[in-house]
Amino acid sequence: MTEIKLVNSKFNYIDDLFKQHNWTRIENTEEFVTYNKEGSETEYFKCNIFNDKIIKVTVPLKNWPFHFTTRFANIDDALCFMESRFAEFLLQP
Repeated sequence: MTEIKLVNSKFNYIDDLFKQHNWTRIENTEEFVTYNKEGSETEYFKCNIFNDKIIKVTVPLKNWPFHFTTRFANIDDALCFMESRFAEFLLQP
């Protein structure tokens, strides 16, 4: 199966990170990208760029059917937060 190219290159780093851990990119536009793991469709990570000053990141709460969403003023801080929450998520039982 051919993988669809990442639309927004700002997401390259986290795209590689999620792929390394066998997570699938399920949404892929200029404004947002979403990843989940097959079999865990309710657990997803999402980064949404509303404009250059508002970036929202949504992360799952492990073993709960809820997510946490927060905002950032720049993409670097948003992706750093997403990366650290993903690392924590992988370590939790």
